[in-house]
Amino acid sequence: MDYPQKRRLDRVKETTYTSGTVAYVCGGAPVGARTFASVLNDQDIFDYGVTEAGGPGWENGIGRYNTATNTITRLHIYDSSNSNQAVNWGLEFKSIFLTVNAQSLIDMQDDLVLGSLILG
Repeated sequence: MDYPQKRRLDRVKETTYTSGTVAYVCGGAPVGARTFASVLNDQDIFDYGVTEAGGPGWENGIGRYNTATNTITRLHIYDSSNSNQAVNWGLEFKSIFLTVNAQSLIDMQDDLVLGSLILG
């Protein structure tokens, strides 16, 4: 899974009350965090994580930010509490944050090894 130019930024976290499997609507940053809108451009791609407050739900994947709607669309799910599929969320409070997923690190390592083999 190769998505060029994935953004990697620190302290980007917001709340979301999005239900179902639709795009996540960003609902504001807690104290000490930055909003997605403050650091991303329209259509930026990045690794994200979502955790359910007080519940067992979680999801890690690749998302795309939309500035017009302040939403994050799922492009790929790496893993989740729903057998590695998109979680069908209820109305509970969730946190969504920018991260670097383990699979991205493996992909980056593979790219570096391949590049060194090609360049000799």
